[in-house]
Amino acid sequence: MDSGLPLLAALSTVSCAVLAIAVGLRRERSVAARIVLALISALALWSGGLGVAQTFGPGPIAVAANRIAALGAFGATGLWLLLALRQRWPRRLGGVVPALVALMPAGVFLAAAVSRPDPGLVFRYDSSFPGQAWAGPFTHLLFALAFACATAGAALFSHAAMRLWREGERRPGLTLALVMLAQPVVFFADLHGATGSSYPLAAGSLTVAMLVLSTTLLRHSLLHPPPIGHRQVIDRLRHGVLMASSSGEILDHNAAAERLLGGLPRGRSIADAIAAIAPTAQREPIRDAIERVDVEAVSLQVEAERRRHLEVSVRPIAGDRGIVIGQIAVLRDRTAERSYAEAALRTEKLEAVGTLAAGVAHEVNNPLAFVRANLGEITRLSELTHAWRAKQESPLADALEELGELAQDALAGLTRIQRAVSDVRRLAAAPDSGATAVSIEATVLDALRLLELRGSGRIEIRTHFAPALPAVLGSAQLLVQAVLSLLLNAQQALEGTPEPWIEVEIGGGDLAVCVCVRDNGPPLPAALRERVHEPYQLAARDPYGRGLGTSLAAGIARDHGGSLSAEPCEGGAVFVLSLPARSEP
Repeated sequence: MDSGLPLLAALSTVSCAVLAIAVGLRRERSVAARIVLALISALALWSGGLGVAQTFGPGPIAVAANRIAALGAFGATGLWLLLALRQRWPRRLGGVVPALVALMPAGVFLAAAVSRPDPGLVFRYDSSFPGQAWAGPFTHLLFALAFACATAGAALFSHAAMRLWREGERRPGLTLALVMLAQPVVFFADLHGATGSSYPLAAGSLTVAMLVLSTTLLRHSLLHPPPIGHRQVIDRLRHGVLMASSSGEILDHNAAAERLLGGLPRGRSIADAIAAIAPTAQREPIRDAIERVDVEAVSLQVEAERRRHLEVSVRPIAGDRGIVIGQIAVLRDRTAERSYAEAALRTEKLEAVGTLAAGVAHEVNNPLAFVRANLGEITRLSELTHAWRAKQESPLADALEELGELAQDALAGLTRIQRAVSDVRRLAAAPDSGATAVSIEATVLDALRLLELRGSGRIEIRTHFAPALPAVLGSAQLLVQAVLSLLLNAQQALEGTPEPWIEVEIGGGDLAVCVCVRDNGPPLPAALRERVHEPYQLAARDPYGRGLGTSLAAGIARDHGGSLSAEPCEGGAVFVLSLPARSEP
């Protein structure tokens, strides 16, 4: 027995242990790191088992050690090929299934060794002394498969070594290429020894290859991250940060990124992690855009679930020689900013309409004052004529007396015009600077009165008001606008509907007040009930392409701490505006 062989096995085992500790102590553990940990564990079984067999010589211990070594050899070569395939196609071999397939030869060998269906199929006889052929035909087949896996993996890593050479990393590329070219030679030379004498040359060679891989091709995935920033820095950022390898596999992230993405993204690609939070129709374009990050930086606007708006920036990280060694993605939550911008835009629109309404009201009120004065004079003259006619009859006096009645009708219409102008001015005025207690009944009545200005009189209005409802805290102008938007949305949907009606119901309790607007127009599809807050989503109910009403009402409700929802019903549509009740001081 050669005394140098146990020493070689011991060196291989110790090298695997050191590499496992170096990889295991890293916080940023990628999928490649997990595969490497499993691979070096299998290598430790392989080399350690052969070392024990060589040390103890013939006997039961050597028998068990040799079989453990074979188990490690089959597992190590399968994982070796999986690691090589992941380096070549990093986005196609994620998850548990590829790892289970890689470990299948080891699993089959273990099952056969335990069950031993035929004493001569797996093992010829219970001996493991060097020089004795202990493996059966089934084990020979598995060793041939292990040789094929080791050769294929070395070929793929040789291709990666050529890429390192082309990118300017000449020394690492050359070292990796020489080591990988040596693997098939060593495995072929040791194949007979593995099945006969069990020399641990292949295990030692594969261990050396793993050490070279860890310091060249896989150094950023295993030993140290790309030079982006320290852990304490990214953890304190309020924006999400993803740190990834050059292939896009996420190596590290901060707590903000985990919160925005809704889970642990480590081990996935940046493209898959970002696309997963986007609507289904946008996922493929997002993946295509992010996968171009090797060429140029990418900036995206992503509409996530629950109406969250994210701004995503992905940039490549260049090393000392300008070579891309990693990627960094920054996720900024712009939901609150967009909400503020929408609220400011609504305010600006209302202020603009208010300015216009003030000018129109001024121009209308001036002539209305003259008309009212003249009608008042006509009324006074009519009264004088009536007094004179009481004394004597006159056809002219009879005719003039009717002018008074006509003037009274005109004054009543004039009063309605002035009230409508006043309502429009109050509605379109800039919202109150501070929140006040608002009566929801008065709000709905103001909105119904404004609806009458546009109504043709053919729509029946039904109202049901619960008594003694609490007030809500907010802006009276904006709340009237919200209710009016729902009423106008129902009015537009009722165009062409026979016997149309709109029902407004107010209810609630101590905690919330609800305004329910129903109509008997076209039904609202179920797919659109969750999208009432989006502009122009109700085309099925509005043939003229309008659709801002529910969006505007939803925005105002959200600004007041409430919500707008579309409830299912058999016909027509039901919108419920819910607002928190004002708490009593």
